[in-house]
Amino acid sequence: MNLLYRSNPILDKELSRRARAPSTLVALIAFLVIVGFVFCIAYLVLSVDRPYYRTTVTDHARIGSTLFEWTILLVLVAVLFFVPAISASSIVGERRRQTLIPIQLSLLKPLDIVLGKVGASSAFMMFLILATMPMLMVCYVIGGVGFFDVVGGLAVIMFTILSISTISVAVSALFKSYPMVIICSYGIVALLTWGLYLVFAIGFGVLAALAPYSSGLDDFAEFVFGILGLLNPFIILAIAASGSSSTDSYGFDGPLEEIANAYLSIDILNSIPDFVAFLVLPAIHFLFLGVFTGLCALWACIRLRLPSKRT
Repeated sequence: MNLLYRSNPILDKELSRRARAPSTLVALIAFLVIVGFVFCIAYLVLSVDRPYYRTTVTDHARIGSTLFEWTILLVLVAVLFFVPAISASSIVGERRRQTLIPIQLSLLKPLDIVLGKVGASSAFMMFLILATMPMLMVCYVIGGVGFFDVVGGLAVIMFTILSISTISVAVSALFKSYPMVIICSYGIVALLTWGLYLVFAIGFGVLAALAPYSSGLDDFAEFVFGILGLLNPFIILAIAASGSSSTDSYGFDGPLEEIANAYLSIDILNSIPDFVAFLVLPAIHFLFLGVFTGLCALWACIRLRLPSKRT
C-alpha cells in the first residue's frame, strides 16, 4: 500500500492531509452514527411484530434481506451526496491557493494529477464504505442475503465512487468558480439518476397529449426508459444486490427488489432470465459509464495541460 500511493506525490499529499484533518474523524463518526441509527431503527421496526423466540426461517430471511437492501441503498445515497462535494474542490482548491501552476510546471503529467485527485477522493469514500461492512455482514448472517448480492452491491457502489469522483474532478478542471463546480457536479449526478427519466417523461407526456393515437410511441418510450435505466446506479444496484436473492419465494420484496422488478417489467426486458439480467445489465452499465468516465478523465487531462502545450 505504501508503494501504491508513494508513486504519486499528489495522492500522497492528499491522503496525508485527509488523514490528519479533524474533519475526517468527524465525517466517519457522523456517517457511522447515521447509518447505524437507520440500521437499528429498521431492525426494530421489522422485528417488533414478532418476538425472537417465535421467529421462523422466513422471518429471518425477511429481516436480513430488508435490512441489507435499506443499508446498502442508504450507502449509495451517501455516496451520491458526498462524492461530488469532496471531489469538486480538488482542482478549484489548487487554483484558489495558487498552487495549480507550480504543479503543472513540475515533472508530473496531467494524468498523474487527475489520478491523484480521483484516488484521494475515492479512497476517502471507500474508507467510509468499509466501515459499514460489519452491518452488511450482520445482514448476511441473519439470512435472506446471498453472497453474490453483497459482492454485486459493493461492486456497483465502488464503481459509482470512481465514476462520480472522476466526473467531478473533470468539472473542477473545467470551471474556476467553486459554486459553479458544485452545481454542475450535482446536476450530472441528478441526470444520471432520475433527472433524465423526469425530462423524458415530461417530453413523452407532451407528445402523448399532442398525438394521443400515434402508434409506436409507447414502445419507443419503453425503449428509451430501458436505455436510461442502464445509466442509473439505483437500478443497477437493485439488480446487482437482489438478483441472486432467494427471498422471492417467500413472497415479500425489499426496496431494491421493488425497483428491480419495476425496471425488468418493461416489455423489452421482461423476457430476460433473472440470472442473465444479474450478470449482463451491470456489465453494460459498467461499460457505458466507464466510457463516459474515461472521456471525462481525458478532458480533465487536456484542461490541466499548460496553455503553451494545448495547441
